[in-house]
Amino acid sequence: MNSSKSLLDHIKESLQAGHTRLPALSPTAMKMQSELGREEPDLKTIEKLVIQDQALTSQILKLANSAFYKGLQTVDSIQQALIRLGLSEVTNLVTLVTQKANYHARDPQMQELLRVLWRHSVACAFGAKWLAKKCGFNDLVQDAFLAGLLHDIGSLFIATVIDDIREQGKIKQQIAPSLIQEVVHTLHPRLGHSVMKAWNLPDKFCTVARDHHKEEFDSKNYLLTVVRLADKTCNKLNIGNEPATDIMLTATQECLLLGLSEVDIAELEVRLEDAAGLIQNI
Repeated sequence: MNSSKSLLDHIKESLQAGHTRLPALSPTAMKMQSELGREEPDLKTIEKLVIQDQALTSQILKLANSAFYKGLQTVDSIQQALIRLGLSEVTNLVTLVTQKANYHARDPQMQELLRVLWRHSVACAFGAKWLAKKCGFNDLVQDAFLAGLLHDIGSLFIATVIDDIREQGKIKQQIAPSLIQEVVHTLHPRLGHSVMKAWNLPDKFCTVARDHHKEEFDSKNYLLTVVRLADKTCNKLNIGNEPATDIMLTATQECLLLGLSEVDIAELEVRLEDAAGLIQNI
């Protein structure tokens, strides 16, 4: 590859021809998210959704007993995990585990990109959730986790398209990482919005995917604001493929809108680093 136009042309050609694979959205995770959104979610319904999948059950128990969540006693069943962690946390873990299956590529270069992207997405999910709690947006906590996890779904989609193009032999030579980064950065908000729409997710999630990098954004959209700040904090900590280690988080518009202090930001950074470490268990 010797020009960004060549790679862009290949990507646009695949998109226009419909020769693309959309990332999969787990029916189990979405059923659990839906149940959790009810006024009185049923613990038994959540438990049944998990235990019908043996591999999923095993993964959730592994995570519930990880250093990130570990209590004094070992969790031996999904029922115990629900009691210790709560409905929302178990639902979030199921969403994580099922979403992880999308982050796989045949091409080693794309696989490395997806590894970094997955770490960023997990950290951003936990960061956005923590921010929503910290700022008293109790009705946004669950949405913040999902929006944080999926905000870069467009980057995943682009990596999948490039992986397919490489597999088809249309691009045989190694692609410069800087070129991939440029293409991903340019296209992922718009394509992420399209993926969210294809999944029939509510507009609030589609908006986050589309607007999380916009210079001007709706300052009254607190779901978008917490995801944007979690995203910037990840980049400050070099958790992701767009490092911005010199950014002053307390001076960002998002931090000022949320009224956070330097101490709050320091705590957020610790939470994000802990969450990024959780991926070793997924």
